[in-house]
Amino acid sequence: MFRRVAIIGVGLIGGSLGLTLRKFSLAEVVVGAGRNPENIHLAVRRGALHQGYKTAAEAVVNADLVYLSTPVKAIIPTLKVISPYLSPGTIITDAGSTKVEVVRQAENILPAGVFFIGGHPMAGSEQGGITAASDCLFDKAFYIFTPTEKTSLTALAKLKTLAKNLGTRVVEMTPEKHDCVVAAISHLPHLVAASLVNTLLAFPDKEHFLSLAAGGFKDTTRIAVGSPEMWRDIFLSNQEMVLTMANFFRHQLSIFEEAIASGNGQVIFNFLEQARKIRLGI
Repeated sequence: MFRRVAIIGVGLIGGSLGLTLRKFSLAEVVVGAGRNPENIHLAVRRGALHQGYKTAAEAVVNADLVYLSTPVKAIIPTLKVISPYLSPGTIITDAGSTKVEVVRQAENILPAGVFFIGGHPMAGSEQGGITAASDCLFDKAFYIFTPTEKTSLTALAKLKTLAKNLGTRVVEMTPEKHDCVVAAISHLPHLVAASLVNTLLAFPDKEHFLSLAAGGFKDTTRIAVGSPEMWRDIFLSNQEMVLTMANFFRHQLSIFEEAIASGNGQVIFNFLEQARKIRLGI
């Protein structure tokens, strides 16, 4: 589908993309660049890249698709660096977990004839880095694209076809809708998981508590081991929607607390039953 794909940020997502592109022969050449030279060397050894470069500017020369898989706050600075080296007709997309800020700025800084389309593969793992990358990561995952009135329909169609060939289920929505949805189903759960783990630190006998943590606690807090750098950027770039969802969560928690404090078994049962039914349907 593409002659030359440049992946900037070859970690879990970028590395998995490279492996999958090569597995299904979706690009003639896959190259990449990142902050850690050893990581790029490993990506080449694992087969995610044909060739690695020291800088993003070198990697994007003559690329017809540039895939930005950096932390969210690094996307726009990276775009500014590579902009002079992009060829007319190049399609650029990202894998960031927030879209409003990124899409707005990207569309304003890129030269004419270069097409940016916000993207977000809803695939991942609590593990990170090229060592966790897999050519099956995208299988059956949702892939969200966030076009605007400035989006090239031809470029969008090509990206949607690529995403389907990766094995994903494509969804379109506005950047604003995307940030609202992921705040609820992704960002809030991470906030809660991290807060739950840190809650144990408030107890004097925390070492004893942690040593007894079993399935329920581990399942609920699994995502808390995600990259602090990545999640810091996500929370800051989607600040308004995260705080909105935190307020909704706080309200639900207060309902549960009041039912327990008043000994209202029926309210507790109804609360738990509603959650059980909804969770079974996911």
